Amino acid sequence: MRICFKKIITTGSALMLLAVLMLTGCGNKQFDAADYVGAMLDASYKGDYGAYTKQDIGKKKDARTMHEDNLNALVDAFSDVFGTDMDEESKKQLSESMGTLCEHVQYEVGEATADGSHFNVELKVKPLQFSSVLQDDEFNKAAEEAVKKAIEADQDISSEELMKVLSKLLIDRFDEIAKNPTYADETTMTVVVEKNDQGEYEISKDSWDLIDRALIQ
Repeated sequence: MRICFKKIITTGSALMLLAVLMLTGCGNKQFDAADYVGAMLDASYKGDYGAYTKQDIGKKKDARTMHEDNLNALVDAFSDVFGTDMDEESKKQLSESMGTLCEHVQYEVGEATADGSHFNVELKVKPLQFSSVLQDDEFNKAAEEAVKKAIEADQDISSEELMKVLSKLLIDRFDEIAKNPTYADETTMTVVVEKNDQGEYEISKDSWDLIDRALIQ
């Protein structure tokens, strides 16, 4: 039995629902697209809400919800890889592990350039590598052995219990990667910040998709 893990690509769709800019600035405060992008990335990936609240983008609880939803989207993606649903306890543990791992994402926000009604913001990213690690022979062999032992110990073991075995293995591997993260070569992209139907600035969905694919590989 060989367990193959497809590359994880988050859609960013869940994140987009909560990434709407809630501008509540005072007076004629000028919108800074570069600072906005940095604040959104800090909040959604690293769970750092300082810039988010300082810029009056929204309340801290909104930023926390965005961060949690981003982690849950990643957890659901890995659940899909296994082909079955994780139990709630495993999801919680994996989300915590993913949160620690996402603290290590690396990016540098560059200058913002106005382009008609939107802004183009330069973003340099060093992709954090972890999904590819799950495809290596060592992990697949460990997963096979863990499943084999579980079945030998209980011939009637349920798929839910086998999922717990694999989830524990996955969580342990993420914790190992977080202690010694590795990165792919730096890449530069353009993040588009545009107005939505309510006239509020937000990162475009296409840009979120690109960011998700680039930051974590």
